[in-house]
Amino acid sequence: MSATRFPFPLPFSTALLPRPAYLVGGAVRDWLLGRSPTHLDLDLVVERCAIDLARALADELEGGFVILDRKRHIARVVCSNFTLDIAQQAGPTLAADLKLRDFTCNAIAIELHAQTLLDPLNGAEDIRERQLRMVHPDNLSADPLRLLRGYRQAAQLGFCLAADTRAAINCRISQLKTVAGERVRTELNYLLDLNLVGLDWLETAVADGVLRDWLPAIPPAAFDIARQVSTQRNRLIRTFPSMAPAFNRYLCDDRDALTTTTFAALLDSFASERVLHVLNQLKYSRAETKWVQKLHILTPQLQTLAIASRAQIYQFFQLADTWFPGIALLAIASGTPFHQVEPLIQRYEDPADPLAHQVPLLDGQQLMQAIEIPSGPLVGQLLIALKLEQAEGRITTKSDAIACARQFYIKQTKSN
Repeated sequence: MSATRFPFPLPFSTALLPRPAYLVGGAVRDWLLGRSPTHLDLDLVVERCAIDLARALADELEGGFVILDRKRHIARVVCSNFTLDIAQQAGPTLAADLKLRDFTCNAIAIELHAQTLLDPLNGAEDIRERQLRMVHPDNLSADPLRLLRGYRQAAQLGFCLAADTRAAINCRISQLKTVAGERVRTELNYLLDLNLVGLDWLETAVADGVLRDWLPAIPPAAFDIARQVSTQRNRLIRTFPSMAPAFNRYLCDDRDALTTTTFAALLDSFASERVLHVLNQLKYSRAETKWVQKLHILTPQLQTLAIASRAQIYQFFQLADTWFPGIALLAIASGTPFHQVEPLIQRYEDPADPLAHQVPLLDGQQLMQAIEIPSGPLVGQLLIALKLEQAEGRITTKSDAIACARQFYIKQTKSN
């Protein structure tokens, strides 16, 4: 125990805590790194009665209370500006508890009453050297997600991955397949959210084979495209600021469209069946899965629209719908010239554009009344034909549409 005092700036009084009470984990690490997050995620270790303490603190601080793991005595207090996870000490001493953690930089504690630092594994030294080092190889096997988390935390912290730690990870790669898909997905999204440095570390993890049971062998060219997604997104919204919300919106929980577009870029060279398998295995949501599938199928189509007819452009927009911003971004990131995509974006941005946002001249009920036909599959076929004629500019009024529909109907009935 260091004699130096470490007055960690808690958002509540230590008088509410038992003695001893230890702050551990990422908050201590980040504080030693000089980071000041806007929202604190705090981890507290106490010797006993962790769940009871969490319940009492939630009442005192008027926060939320959740039991995370009753068997291991872990609960959470949620307040407006911080989240506090309280766990009962694992082992007879705090040092024994810290020795069960993943990396030395996360195995440092501050006793909050005495404001003293406990660092039995020299994690502070690894922080100074900006090095991510495992506590013990067996700890990686205790939760195999730590195999991937090592790459994510190295990216997040700007650390290197210690050689012995990387070697230990590589010896245990097969264990990662036992982890739930949604937990692996969460780590992948953390890496994707870290932009270029995250993609660099993800590429390293893929090259090391860490994700061999979860992802196909992603070629280097796909990583190059993924790196362009963020760059080209910035260029895109400089020219079309109104497109920004399309990429910032959440498709599911805290996972946004830009992150999902980056992941789509990584999978772009694979067959549709393989892409769907990866998305299902990683438990992506229905909205995210649809986003990736639409981008996978329609980006190549966009790249051919420079020589397309008006009807083909209309049909493309019908398929692209609200997924168009992602399709346009991935096409540009993949190397399609900006000037080739720009006219399509202008159409999409114009709510009155007759191809991107066509207003049909007739609906089904009006069509049936106008040419006196019953409901059935033929009505749908005639409506599609009319929309294509309208897209080509060959009909422009309701009367044009009725006359055209009547001709199509006569032709169809004669052919039958």
